[in-house]
Amino acid sequence: MSVLFLTATGHPEANLNSVWHLFSKKTQINRIVVLTTDFTVANKQATYLLALLPSLFQVTVEALHLPDGIEEKKVDQIKQIVMQWLALNQPESVLFNVTGGTKLISIALDHVAQMSSRYECFYQSRDNHIVWYTRPVNHIYKLDPPDDIAMRLKSRGFNITKPDTDLLKLPIEQLQYALKMYDFLMENFSKAQRLTTLINALASNVDHNEQSLKQAIKPDKNYSDLKDWLGVLAGEGSTFFSHDEAQGSLSWTSQDAADFMKGTWFEVLVGYLVYRSVSEVVSTVHVNFEFEKNGVKNETDVAFIVGSHLHFLECKTVKWKDKTAGPNQALYKFNTISQVAGLNQRISLVTLYEISSDALQRAKEMGIQVVQGKDILNLKDYLNTEPAGVVQ
Repeated sequence: MSVLFLTATGHPEANLNSVWHLFSKKTQINRIVVLTTDFTVANKQATYLLALLPSLFQVTVEALHLPDGIEEKKVDQIKQIVMQWLALNQPESVLFNVTGGTKLISIALDHVAQMSSRYECFYQSRDNHIVWYTRPVNHIYKLDPPDDIAMRLKSRGFNITKPDTDLLKLPIEQLQYALKMYDFLMENFSKAQRLTTLINALASNVDHNEQSLKQAIKPDKNYSDLKDWLGVLAGEGSTFFSHDEAQGSLSWTSQDAADFMKGTWFEVLVGYLVYRSVSEVVSTVHVNFEFEKNGVKNETDVAFIVGSHLHFLECKTVKWKDKTAGPNQALYKFNTISQVAGLNQRISLVTLYEISSDALQRAKEMGIQVVQGKDILNLKDYLNTEPAGVVQ
């Protein structure tokens, strides 16, 4: 029997990425023993890990409890509990992951590992390597963590509440519309901004009744400048709206169509720009991603994983009336939601309209990257920057 020892922790990636690596390399592991403590049981960190592991890997999983807070004060007692388990079960080989848990747990496991040539220790470095520090040579290997967001969130007790958020599984009409808008942004960015603001205003007036699906457009200079592009977007057989230039009106095909036009199209566009940039290393980019924990629902516009970094992007098409107060409110809300990502998170606000220097500074303090205005057209240049970086 070959056994892997892990320690339940508030940062489950310290275990999951390593376990994924070991199984992908076909390392022989018959059993996983998870060290738990009163703290990790009370906070359900142990519960989440113990439930997730057998659903991902064909392996027996069991808990070995360290009681009474000894993980913070009693190295010898930790060693004794581990050694008793080893004596009782007599495994042929043992791997100890010393990454998670308290320092005393890591020290205790290291001491136990030195008692037999059949025992080995490793840790997972912050730069995505697995380090077998007891081996004299060939002891550092690059990790290839999974880009499974559902697994990442389930390890923290979250459930995915909205299926089919994969960008590549969205209706093709949504992507086609987003790409038309991208062409407009490339051609004349300020005109595309004004077009977005006009459509946002009209879509916001739709009030879940058939009569409100038809909206009159104010016959001003702005409309005169935009009606050619409205005609292109409406087109023949448009999924979302029709445009009657003679009457100066726009008619939505449904409430869902109006809702899509209020900003979801921009999320799809940002998701597409992300996927185009990272498709060689990412299998899935999620759009309008929803999850919940204990009945509290959360949503992020675009989500994906590169390496061990979980990226959350919030996308805004609003023309800020107050370029400080409005963005700050969005930043506070997004910062709270994004904390589920853990240590290796990278969060960004992608906004069609620019925000104030004060709001940019607040974003920097929160570790939120801001991509604003025309920088959106070069989004790929900012995806892998440090979380605290701000694009101005």
